[in-house]
Amino acid sequence: VSGGVSGGVSGGVSGDAAPARPRAALPSPDGSAGATTPDSGGAAAGPDPDCTVPATVTLELEPAAMTRVSVNAPCHAGEVAELAYEGLRFALPLDAQGAGSLAVPGFRGASEAMLGLGGREAREFTIPFREIERIDRVAVVWETPDAAEAPGAPALHAFEFGARPGTPGHVSPAEPRSFETVRRTGGGWLAAYEPAHGKGRRIEVYSFWRRFGGPSGVVRLGLDPAAGAGDCAGAAAGAADYRVLRMTGGRLERPRLGRIAPRDCTVLAGAGGPEGARDPGRSAGRSSGRFIDAAVDDLVVRRR
Repeated sequence: VSGGVSGGVSGGVSGDAAPARPRAALPSPDGSAGATTPDSGGAAAGPDPDCTVPATVTLELEPAAMTRVSVNAPCHAGEVAELAYEGLRFALPLDAQGAGSLAVPGFRGASEAMLGLGGREAREFTIPFREIERIDRVAVVWETPDAAEAPGAPALHAFEFGARPGTPGHVSPAEPRSFETVRRTGGGWLAAYEPAHGKGRRIEVYSFWRRFGGPSGVVRLGLDPAAGAGDCAGAAAGAADYRVLRMTGGRLERPRLGRIAPRDCTVLAGAGGPEGARDPGRSAGRSSGRFIDAAVDDLVVRRR
């Protein structure tokens, strides 16, 4: 669909998505450059200023409340697009032909999204998600780019049903699992999205797939403030602000804010309070070894 969105969705659901709504370009986001998530495919030196080919977006439904967003924007070859919805910002690098795709997580049955292209063009459209009622999901969005992207930046960990660090129920960046590994039994997996060239934010997402008769109970979530650094003294300097999005059974809760000081491994203001209630002078509570439990509330998985 020229200049819009095509709805080629999979899984026995088909039909055209709502047409894209062109509008003014997104403001340039702040933040430093980070690692890309998809391969840039040998990006071109820059877009052709005389190009007039409109950008197109294709949406493909995937299992476990994921939808793949594919972009074809020849006039923006070699650039990094930015996809934004529900307060999340994802970097989407485009290759030398202006093509790129990214599978993104859902927090509602459908979300209003905006795709920013090169600071000169933007499109609005609706992203649908399926099987949302079978997913419990928590996302940690790092709002302080310098601290969150530095070596030794904090990282999200999940400890399922009483698991200890290093045991099979410990889901971590080193052992993230995938949807395919838990599809038959139920369970959780981690996914991470990285910023690129000032676009997007670092986002870590823990998703739990609920099966009929599958496991249930408490999943303890925590942040490792010294991920990759070995100890707290080697962690990224300075405080890092983060935001927590939580969805259970298709219901998105109000975002919560927090701040972590990686150097001394303390939480300065917990994610347990409502957005806007940050108190930089108050400690949020407990830690367990090197993992700060109070930084992200536990996830209660209910039996289907």
